[in-house]
Amino acid sequence: MYTKDPANRALYVGLNNGLVRSIPLYSINSHTSVLESIGETFVAHQQKTKTGDDKPVVVTKLTISFDGTSIISGDSEGRVFVSDIVTKQVVKSFTPCNSPIAYIAVETVPDDFVNNLATSTTTNKADKKHRMIPQFKRVLASTNSEEHQYSWTFSVKPPQPPTQPAILTLQLGYKQTI
Repeated sequence: MYTKDPANRALYVGLNNGLVRSIPLYSINSHTSVLESIGETFVAHQQKTKTGDDKPVVVTKLTISFDGTSIISGDSEGRVFVSDIVTKQVVKSFTPCNSPIAYIAVETVPDDFVNNLATSTTTNKADKKHRMIPQFKRVLASTNSEEHQYSWTFSVKPPQPPTQPAILTLQLGYKQTI
């Protein structure tokens, strides 16, 4: 039995001896210390920093478009890039923020907008805008790291008789400070 995580970072394989193995789909490049997918990589964030020093640029947030054709990435320099997943080319970049990117959201077009288009009999500006890729919006979040902490607990029940499979339980907790 196997499964992969939603971000396609690893495969998780259940073995017949009761162990669960993780197979990473990414590796750290020993020359650049950059996390790269095996065989391919995006290079948008491997540019010089604003000040030109050798401080590493850390990718702080990644998300995928709903159609799965674009990856949106933010970094510690406040830059956001939209890259085509197949060609690995940057298709859009945004004006940099003054702080690291902490949150990226991809949202759909509202239902009432689509319904208004369906009642129209002529092609108009709204129809053309609907067919365009929507603009991504930037949201600044708190820089307090305690507001973004998660705790993970994994437990595996001991092997049962052959008639019952082992059960993997995942508990996800969220810590929020006010």
